[in-house]
Amino acid sequence: MTTCGSRQSLTKKTKSELIEMVLAAQTQQDERLQNAENELTRVYAALDTIEESFAIFDADDRFVFVNSAYRDVNSQVAQSFVKGARFESHLRALLEEKMVPSAVGCEAKWLVQRMHQHLHPDGPVEQIRSDGTVLKFTEIELRDGSRVLMAENISDQRRLGQALVASEITRNLLTTAFDEISEGIALFDEDDRLVQANKSWWQMNADIVGITKPGTSFEDHVWNCIHAGLVPAAAGREEEWVAERLAHHRNPQKSFEVHRSDGRVNLVREQLLSNGHRILIILNITQQKRLQSRLEEAIESINEAFVLFDAEGKLLLANSKFREFFAPIKHLIVPGTHFETMFRESVRCGWHSDRAGNDEAFIQQRLKDFFKAKGTRELKLSDGRWILSTERKTASGEIVAIRTDITELKHREEEATHAEQMLLDAIESISEGFILFDAEGRLMMCNSKYKDYYPLVEDILVPGLKIEELVEQTIKRKAISIDSADRDGWIQNRIRQFKTGQGTHQQLLSDGRWVQVVERSTKSGGIVGIRTEITDIVNAERESRGALEFAERANRAKSEFLGNMSHELRTPLNAIIGFSSVISNQLYGPVNNAFYLDYAGDIQRSGEHLLTLIGDLLDISRIEAGEVLIDKVRLDIVNTVRESLRMIERQCHEKNITLDSDLARNLPALFADKRHLRQILINILTNAVKFTPRHGFIIITANRESQSHVLIEITDSGVGIAPENLDLVLEPFGQVADSLTRNHDGVGLGLPIVKSLIELHKGELRLSSEVGKGTTVALLMPVYDEAN
Repeated sequence: MTTCGSRQSLTKKTKSELIEMVLAAQTQQDERLQNAENELTRVYAALDTIEESFAIFDADDRFVFVNSAYRDVNSQVAQSFVKGARFESHLRALLEEKMVPSAVGCEAKWLVQRMHQHLHPDGPVEQIRSDGTVLKFTEIELRDGSRVLMAENISDQRRLGQALVASEITRNLLTTAFDEISEGIALFDEDDRLVQANKSWWQMNADIVGITKPGTSFEDHVWNCIHAGLVPAAAGREEEWVAERLAHHRNPQKSFEVHRSDGRVNLVREQLLSNGHRILIILNITQQKRLQSRLEEAIESINEAFVLFDAEGKLLLANSKFREFFAPIKHLIVPGTHFETMFRESVRCGWHSDRAGNDEAFIQQRLKDFFKAKGTRELKLSDGRWILSTERKTASGEIVAIRTDITELKHREEEATHAEQMLLDAIESISEGFILFDAEGRLMMCNSKYKDYYPLVEDILVPGLKIEELVEQTIKRKAISIDSADRDGWIQNRIRQFKTGQGTHQQLLSDGRWVQVVERSTKSGGIVGIRTEITDIVNAERESRGALEFAERANRAKSEFLGNMSHELRTPLNAIIGFSSVISNQLYGPVNNAFYLDYAGDIQRSGEHLLTLIGDLLDISRIEAGEVLIDKVRLDIVNTVRESLRMIERQCHEKNITLDSDLARNLPALFADKRHLRQILINILTNAVKFTPRHGFIIITANRESQSHVLIEITDSGVGIAPENLDLVLEPFGQVADSLTRNHDGVGLGLPIVKSLIELHKGELRLSSEVGKGTTVALLMPVYDEAN
């Protein structure tokens, strides 16, 4: 054993000096061999913990020492760098294993160049291995001819495009590299005293620098940390905590976390070396713990049950939703519990409604599925709940499992299925034929009624049938009758008509029935078709069409007859009226008998009345025949009303009826036929005089109804019309025969003519009346528009 003083002296030396001591120790006398071996063992153990790869060669270029990192990066050629092997043999082994892609095809040249660089190092050398690893070699020749080779894995830096700036490699290269390691590393000797620590370790223990120093025992170091207040977990139980910490230190098992008072979290890993020394490595995982905490919070906030198992099936993490979801086995949902343990308990509790018979077979199959972690499946639990189970593997082999409660979704799905079945039943029960195609024109479904209409193609009416095939087979099998001689043209037109989804037409089936075809597009782009039998309607239409043609011929004959009769009657009536007027006016001498004069006046008035009736008959006949032409012009409403009023002034005077008008100022011009507008007004005014008793009144008003219409109203205080008779008086020959109106002559054509003429003007007639109080006839007439 070395003394304490020599040990402290050794810790002050650099790594290069340690290496030189190793090489020098081999040439010492036999009596110092044992001490040198002890020192070498301690140094080797310390160097073996360094992450960077390095090797030491003697002056004959033979391997003296390689650390674990170097062995790892060259594991395929491990036999080539055993102690005493030459470096050149090592290079040849690399070439044989084709571990250096750049040397393939030029191995001899590469070997010469690499040996030259090794024997005459002038800077770092980069080398890309066949697995993509990029190594940067730095070689140093020592004073005694020995060499040190440093290999740094710069794959990550190379991928990120970062170039490392070569630094001057000096004799303290190993020490510098040791200090630059981000983990805190401390080496304790067999007496458990601190030998050496790197810069990161001293930074992590900055509060006790000067107290803990080389030579300090590990137990004293722990107490120094407690006294400095760095370990909150030890507060109040210092002795117990130190005992626990020392027990772990002397028999290290696995890494553990230490929370510092400043909020840092360190991951501590310890290793007992074969020579009794101990390596203490500290990794600051504060940031990782914060990220883990955020991740756990995020996982905790999701609605699904989340659980994470390691590659061996042991529970790592589960959120509260998972514990709530699987409450009966909540006591097992703790880190470290194996999935199998949890699943067996759930089987024992009788959760799985899909379990069939043998529990053990069921469990073993579930374990196989779990470790495959490639499935998503729906499971129904024995309590009626449905869950969606999803399991996936991460890149590093952990198994992520998510459980989603889809009970409500399954209930809705069942309701939707039930609703769909009800819809199908409803479609099947309707009396019309129903057929549905998707957006690609493929048959989705049709009901029995549709098949009944087309029995000749019933065998091909299966889902997936294209509309083109259906149309072609319908014609080919003569399921419908078509008139077109161009069969192909008819088929193309029918398919085009179908794809528009807006068609309605009739089809004659092969059995003589007629159906109406209605096709409409759905929101999803499909087409729905309805077939309704209209055989009776088509037959009725044919009969109705024949009756209509007969009625039209009869109406034309009537109009022609009335027109001819009107012209035939006008000639003798004009003679009768003319001769009776001559007699009444005694143009050719006096008539001595007063009775004859009275008879002549009666003949004249009767003739004039009959001529008026014939004129009305002719007007209504021409209107019904569409022979009345409306020549609309810009028309002054005030002048037209005044002219019409003058035409009935004498009649009003004879019955002592008050005739008045109230026309609004600045009325717009009408767009109307002057002659027919006068005819309209005079007909209404004449009717008003006819049905207004003596001493009554008649008033005509005109106001602007809207931007495009004027409202003209003619109101009288006449006998009025009962509400149930208002529509009757607007029909041709529709007279109201009651005690108030039966004494007035006429055939009931005045208002129908007026109504027809107003409608030809694109106007409207409105009629309101009350028995015993009078009638108001309103005319809504269009205004003249300069722009149109």
